[in-house]
Amino acid sequence: MKYFIYCRKSTESEDRQILSLPAQKREIQTYAKKHNLDVIGLFSESASAYKIGRNKFNEMIQRIQDGEANGILVWSLNRIARNPLDGGMIIHLLDSGVLKEIRTPSNIIKNDGNAKFMLQIEFAVSKKSSDDNSESVKRGNREKILRGWDHKKHAGYMFFEDPKHNWEKIIIPDPDRFELLQKAIRLVINGERVSIALNKLNNEWGYLTPRTRKQGGKPMSLSNFYKILHDDFYCGWLETKKHERVRGKHIAMISEQEFDQLQKILANKGKSRPKNLNLPYRGMIYCGECGCAVCLDEKYQTICSECKTKFSSKNQKECINCHTPIAKMNNPTQLHYIYARCTKKRKNIKCQQKSIKIEELEKQLFEFLSEIEIAPKTETWILKQLKKISEEEINSKKQIRNNLQSIVNNTQAKIDSLFIEYTSPANSKHELISPEEYKINRDKLKKEQKENEEKLADINQQADMFMKEAENKFNFARIAKSEFQFGNFKKKTEIIRQLGSNLILKDKKITINQEYPWLFIKRTNQKLSDLKLKGFEPKKSIDLYEQTGAIDEVISTLQGGKESNPHQRFWRPRFYR
Repeated sequence: MKYFIYCRKSTESEDRQILSLPAQKREIQTYAKKHNLDVIGLFSESASAYKIGRNKFNEMIQRIQDGEANGILVWSLNRIARNPLDGGMIIHLLDSGVLKEIRTPSNIIKNDGNAKFMLQIEFAVSKKSSDDNSESVKRGNREKILRGWDHKKHAGYMFFEDPKHNWEKIIIPDPDRFELLQKAIRLVINGERVSIALNKLNNEWGYLTPRTRKQGGKPMSLSNFYKILHDDFYCGWLETKKHERVRGKHIAMISEQEFDQLQKILANKGKSRPKNLNLPYRGMIYCGECGCAVCLDEKYQTICSECKTKFSSKNQKECINCHTPIAKMNNPTQLHYIYARCTKKRKNIKCQQKSIKIEELEKQLFEFLSEIEIAPKTETWILKQLKKISEEEINSKKQIRNNLQSIVNNTQAKIDSLFIEYTSPANSKHELISPEEYKINRDKLKKEQKENEEKLADINQQADMFMKEAENKFNFARIAKSEFQFGNFKKKTEIIRQLGSNLILKDKKITINQEYPWLFIKRTNQKLSDLKLKGFEPKKSIDLYEQTGAIDEVISTLQGGKESNPHQRFWRPRFYR
């Protein structure tokens, strides 16, 4: 047997408690000498095994395949692999006989089924441990960003352990680099070329990157300088991996206005600035003429301060008429608006629908929400009436529940009787009931029992589901208008989604193609209004209306509008069924 010694230490968090490379080497060499093992080579590297591509590991595997050695000495099995590809290669080498054994100070793995099974478990545990550590790091980084602090290093800033925040690492300006980098950025904002500003930063002002153990102490590169110019971290923003934008607590190097001006000067050639505006109602509105989806577009326009020409400035850095750069204009008028339009993707239909501004669209949605809005006192009264109606229906179905329960009990009795007959001494030779007959009859009875149990459970749950859904709908009708009025685009989208996904836009008019429950609530509101309960808060007590009997008209509306026949069975709108 000839062995390779393999030592690995990673800088990642999962290796903080692992022996250092010299300590691993010393322990394994001592073990090899004690057991008279023939060691012909040693591989030592600082690399993570979470991903493939370790140079020393790959070299060792290649030399084992070439027949130079047939054993591996390692401090711990998780030093070999933490990813499925490298682990699978080790198992394959054991299966093929190229690798005879793997030794640790506490274990020996040979080409044996149980040993390879335990090796696979060890690799899987290592992989799971790495995955858990990765998720913990991501979760911690996101939480730190949401608190307003970044976890990454940024040029011009440094980490500082703040005693006022439990020694948490926060970001503060680097006293040796912050002002130099700020000065260079503002040169570009004032119209200087990027290469000239970088040259002054490096050669005239002596900027050097922070020195670390392996790198640093060098001038700023052009690519990194461009990344800084396009990074809105420097105007005070942070962003998580899920694209959640958060206002950072660090000191911004430039203002947002300066950053916007900088992006126009650079003509958005680099990484575009993530938008703080998420366009709403995506996939919810359709054209009433051709049926295509309605999309929302943004427009940015500038009115030149020199020649008064209006032009699109989303990707334009100068006036299209007089060619005056936007950065050098004296207070140009900046316009920004959003409009909804049909995508017109059906080639066989020539859609004539025009676009509509989002302000007009939201005005119509707000008007609809106003029509279904109800006051808290009115909501309480309506739910009280619905509960009465629900209790009446529960009582009417009491006999049905009793009948179903009786059927379920009788079916269970038949199953028990069938089992007793099948297992009786008289049927020891299966002359009365064969196994096939028993199975068919038992399955048939169990199926019948299950169907009746489901019907019984459905009847028992109907009333609770009815009241729960009614409470949710009326609670939404009470608060939707105010939340829509003061909410952001995300909140507005959530509210409109609850109205239904069939929103139709035609001739600049939005309609909601969902009759219930909103038509039902609108009719109820109208009845209350007719009974002088105006302003969503009744001028007189609702109890007074109940005493006079005038409120019966509203109850008939709650029953689906069948007031012509008071003895007719209660009919519930579709959303209550």
